Amino acid sequence: MVMMMMMMMNAVSSSSPSLHPRPRFRRNHRFLTRAQSEADASTSASTSSNSSNSEKTTATGMNLATTTPALSNKDQFVNFFRTALPYITMHKSSVFVIHIPGNVMRDKKSNVFKSVMQDIIILRELGVKLVLVLGSDSQISDLTALKGEKPKFSVSKFGATRRITDEFSLEAAMEACGRNNIAVQAQLTRGPDVRLTRKHGDHYSDTGGFSGDGNNSGGRKENIRDIKNNGRNFPVATSGNYVYARRRGVVDGVDYGLTGEVVKIDKTSILETLEQGDVVLLSSLGFNAAGEVFNCVSRDIAVAAAIELNADKLIVLPEDGYLPRDETTNGKVKSYFTLSDAKKWMKNFAKGTEYEDLVENHRAYAWLRSGYASNGSSDVPGNGGASTNTKNPFTSSGENIQVNSWMRAQEMDYEWRVPSCPIEMCAATFACHCGVKRVHMVDPNKSGSLLMELFTSDGEGTMVAGDRYEGTRKATIYDCIGIHDMLQPLADAGIVVYRTEEELRRSVMNERVSFFVTERDGNIIACASLTEYENGKSYEIGSFAVAREYRREGRGDALLSYLEEHASEKGCERLFLLTTRTAEWFTSRGFEFDGAAEDESSTLPKGKEVVKGRGSLLFSKYMTIDSFLEES
Repeated sequence: MVMMMMMMMNAVSSSSPSLHPRPRFRRNHRFLTRAQSEADASTSASTSSNSSNSEKTTATGMNLATTTPALSNKDQFVNFFRTALPYITMHKSSVFVIHIPGNVMRDKKSNVFKSVMQDIIILRELGVKLVLVLGSDSQISDLTALKGEKPKFSVSKFGATRRITDEFSLEAAMEACGRNNIAVQAQLTRGPDVRLTRKHGDHYSDTGGFSGDGNNSGGRKENIRDIKNNGRNFPVATSGNYVYARRRGVVDGVDYGLTGEVVKIDKTSILETLEQGDVVLLSSLGFNAAGEVFNCVSRDIAVAAAIELNADKLIVLPEDGYLPRDETTNGKVKSYFTLSDAKKWMKNFAKGTEYEDLVENHRAYAWLRSGYASNGSSDVPGNGGASTNTKNPFTSSGENIQVNSWMRAQEMDYEWRVPSCPIEMCAATFACHCGVKRVHMVDPNKSGSLLMELFTSDGEGTMVAGDRYEGTRKATIYDCIGIHDMLQPLADAGIVVYRTEEELRRSVMNERVSFFVTERDGNIIACASLTEYENGKSYEIGSFAVAREYRREGRGDALLSYLEEHASEKGCERLFLLTTRTAEWFTSRGFEFDGAAEDESSTLPKGKEVVKGRGSLLFSKYMTIDSFLEES
């Protein structure tokens, strides 16, 4: 465990100058309460913003907290693990499919490959069930060239480049895949420094695994392999004929030879292998019932495996380190997309290219134009509460485009590669459309980026969310009637302040106010607003409501996390709200009591007006460590 902790710290240190993640809600995780600024082993990881010992901002505006000395390495180490603990707990027993591209596998002595494997080893030791898909395209080309042959490729009408595989290329593919498997198995077998393990009880056996006799397991739940091996937890990596493929054949006059297309994944066998504690290795090779071997595209296999296994996460490592950028934030890396936003982004990416008409009209991309998520519910932007045709508006047959398996996608002749679009973004969006909950794109060239993405609140890459935020969008003036009807019962009960339809219209059109609604089948089922203060440093959450029939389904959590993501993207340092009746719900989600709103000592931002006599209470959530110290 000490070895693992040190590896995590080294990885994080090399990827970021500060070990403090910005403690805001990060995508699929529960929101973490703001990290503790002074580590104290005798207290919990969160502290009250009302501490009498905290530094205050002076009347002249000078922030005394800026003079706080940097935390020691010890405090950084402790804070990192306290912050990461909820993520560690959440990811345990989850199924992750990770695609490692050929250029990372190409140089197995490189720091990039070793860094990625170190992070993967940590995930495995933390209880994540791993399926690794190892790309080999670069190595196949290298081996082919070394033997005097020229690699052959063809570009399809969809703009996808595929290898034409002859007998010679297939031999190179099998050699490359074998080398990749051995390299990964070797890395997974590495043990820690014996001096470290013996200091804490020598639970790591000399034969290469964590050991225990069942009576001395430290409370750790043993998997099947632990039991079979008398308690020794060998990090076994298993490969096999898990991928069924068919010959691609002749397409548009081009004979692809022994190039294969993925038909299905042996889901049952893979899940059984994962259950016994093994890491599953998939290569670019597929097999058929006639005993033939085909060279497939490893990304196809990764996407298919994630869909068929109903994986909790698909993680893709872009070969060139590319991550989508947000033009509205000066080209910063886009931290997350909803599924519908990802589809819009890809369609916009194709505009103005030679493939624009193809993407807009060809049946292969009907999934991209579809307003239906993998569960069949509509994610088409609403029309202010009007009814929506339940048939798919993008196909003449009016079919509901519902895809929840790779085989179903193949039957419908879908093409997941969208011409001119970044390949990783295509894979992420299609996988989410087909039911994968989360897809993360992480730059493998940044050491520790995988750990930062999965175990910190800020992350280090881009995520596409296939479920949580679906149906949530910015409101328009056409939504005001639906919002008013949603808020009216709560206003009658004194939970929210009453607002007329005209007041709501003015708010929706106000540049400082962003109203959001969650929609299902054309009806508004939840709403909330964000109002900007202090030049974007603070945002107020208001008009927060969920329709009665949709409560206790996580809709409120989804909407709150959407607001937090949106505010954080805008540079928000503090979220606050005023409430009289719903304090408990918000405090259980990281908000802390900041006093009565009407008190003279209230920390309300300048310009915020309070309804006198209402007795509202102020609650805040600090989005960064710095803002927390300033307010403490």
